[in-house]
Amino acid sequence: MRLTKSELIAAMHQCFKVYQSYVEPQYRYDNLTATMAFVKGEHTDYLGIVKKIEKLYEAASKEQGAYAKYTKAWQELERFAREIPNEVWIF
Repeated sequence: MRLTKSELIAAMHQCFKVYQSYVEPQYRYDNLTATMAFVKGEHTDYLGIVKKIEKLYEAASKEQGAYAKYTKAWQELERFAREIPNEVWIF
């Protein structure tokens, strides 16, 4: 209760460094395994979904203005975005 502001900040900085030292290797390992799985071709279905989103977005973004969101291309993009699983957005 009697730490000064600078001592408290130093203590918090040390705590965050310990936390970062603990979490960072796991984060890097997870990224490395996901990258290796992608290189091996295990996630080609996600790549196909990403490419389809890109294609639909390009078609929808051609329309400009206040009524663009009512076009068929924009509605198709929104429908597809609602139907795909949440894991795709994280990947």
